[in-house]
Amino acid sequence: MRRAFLALLVLLAGSLAVASAEEAHTPGETRGPFHRLWMVDLEGPIDAMQRAYLLRRFEAAKKADIDCLILRVESPGGIIVEAKEIGDALLDMPESIHTIAWVPKEASSAAAWISLACDEIVLTPYATIGDCQPILMDAGGAPVPVGEKIETVLRAWFRAYADRKHHPVLLSQAMVSEHLEVLEVRERGGTRRFFVEAAAMDGDDPERIVVPEVGLRAQDVVQVGAPVVAKGQLLTLTGREAFDVGFIDRRIGAEGLPADEDAFLAAVEAPGATLERISMSPGERAGRWLLGLTGVLAAIIGIGAMLFLWQGSTLAGLIGASALVLLLLITGTVEHLHGLPLFLLALGLVLLAVEVFVIPGFGIAGVLGIASLAFGALLLTTGASLPDKDMTLTQEAVVRFGLQFVVTMLACMAILLVAARTMPGRLGGRRRGPGALPEGGLERAEIVAPAHAGDRGVALTVLRPSGRARLGGAIVDVMTEGGYVEANRPIVVLRTEGHVVVVREDEEASA
Repeated sequence: MRRAFLALLVLLAGSLAVASAEEAHTPGETRGPFHRLWMVDLEGPIDAMQRAYLLRRFEAAKKADIDCLILRVESPGGIIVEAKEIGDALLDMPESIHTIAWVPKEASSAAAWISLACDEIVLTPYATIGDCQPILMDAGGAPVPVGEKIETVLRAWFRAYADRKHHPVLLSQAMVSEHLEVLEVRERGGTRRFFVEAAAMDGDDPERIVVPEVGLRAQDVVQVGAPVVAKGQLLTLTGREAFDVGFIDRRIGAEGLPADEDAFLAAVEAPGATLERISMSPGERAGRWLLGLTGVLAAIIGIGAMLFLWQGSTLAGLIGASALVLLLLITGTVEHLHGLPLFLLALGLVLLAVEVFVIPGFGIAGVLGIASLAFGALLLTTGASLPDKDMTLTQEAVVRFGLQFVVTMLACMAILLVAARTMPGRLGGRRRGPGALPEGGLERAEIVAPAHAGDRGVALTVLRPSGRARLGGAIVDVMTEGGYVEANRPIVVLRTEGHVVVVREDEEASA
C-alpha cells in the first residue's frame, strides 16, 4: 500500500513537471465561446488621444455586462509612455472579462507590447507582430535606437507582461533588443520544446542547466532547426510563425489561423452572442488631428493676442481666444492640463500686455512673452512636466511643434504685412499703448491718403511699423520700413506705393 502511494506521488510529481515545462511554450488560457463581446478598435499611431479613448472604453467595459473584450489592433506603434498606460489598464481588467488582441494585419512596436497585455493574441496567417526596439528620430528624420539604458527597462516591462499573460517571455524580449540570439531546443528523447538564449548553450559542461524552468541540462536537449532569432536581428513574426512558436494557442480553421475577421469571430462567439463594435467618435478623431497641430494653434494665440493688444482688433482677439479655448479643450481631453504649462500661458499673455502698455517697442518682454506662451503650449501638447521623467518631451515632438509654430507665425506676419500695405486702416480696432490717441479721436476724423515724397507731418500713433499720421491737414494711414516711431514725433514721407504711404522719422526736424 505504501509503495503504491509513493508511486502515485511520483506519477503526480512527474505530471506537474510536464505541465510546468509546457507552460514555457504555451500562451494564455483559451476560453469561450463568449456571449457578450466588445470589439474596440486600436487604429493608427499610439498617442495621447488613442490612450485617452481606450482608457475610457476599458472603464466602460468593466461596468458593462460583457465576458470578452477584443482589441482590434491595426497600428505601427507609437509613444512608449502612452502604450504602457494602455497595457497596464488591460492587465487590470477583471478576470471575468477575457481579453483578446486580434491583429488582422499589423501590430508593430508599442502595438505589439499592448497585445502582450491581452490573455490571447490571434493573427491572420500573413499579419505581423514585433519590431519593438525603442527609437528616436534624429535631426534628419531617420530612426535611431535609444540604446541599452532604455532597452533594459523596456525588456523588463515586456518580460512582466508576457509572464503575466503566459506568452513566450524570451521571444517577447527579442522583439526589443538586437543582441539576443534565441534558439528552440527539444528535450532529448522527448517532445517538449523550449526557448533558450544561444549563450546558454555555449561551453563544454554538459551538466550545466540550460532550461531553468524544469532543470534540463545541456546534455538533455538538442537544438531544433536554425535560430528563431539571430543575433543582430529584431524578432518580427508572421501569423504562421507566431502560431508555430506559441504566441497563438486557439486553433481556427485547417491551418490553425483565421483567414479573416468573420472566421475569427465565428470561433469566439457563442450561438446568439451579441457583439458591439467600438471605435473613436468623430469628436475624438478631430481632437486627435488637432492635437498634432498644436504648434499652429499656439502661433494663432500669439498673433491674436498681439493684434488685440496693439491694434485693439476685436476679430483677432476672438480668433486668438478661440484657439486658446480649443487648445485647452484638446489637452484637457487627454489629461495633459497641469499647473506649469497653464502658468506659462498666462505669463506669456501678461508679458505681451506689459510690452504694449508699459514698455514701448518690441523688446525683451515681448520676446519672453512669445517664448513663454510657446513653451507652455508645448508642455500641454506632450503632457510633459519638468523634469520630464517620462521622456515625453522628445526631440521629434519639439521639432514638429517648433516648425509648426515658427512657420505659422511667419505666414501670419506676411499676410498681415500684405494686408497693411494693400488695405490700410481695415485691420480693425483702435491702436493701444504709449502715445495712442484718445478714445474715438481718429474715428471721427476723415481718413484720406494723398501724400507725396518729401511731405512732412507728425505721427499720431506709435508706428510699429504701421499707424496713422497727420500730413498737412489730413489724417493718413502710414507705415515705416520696419522701424519704430513713437507717437507725436515728426515724420517725412519717403514714397507712396498705391494707397500705402511709407515714412520714417524726420531726424532733421527732431534735431
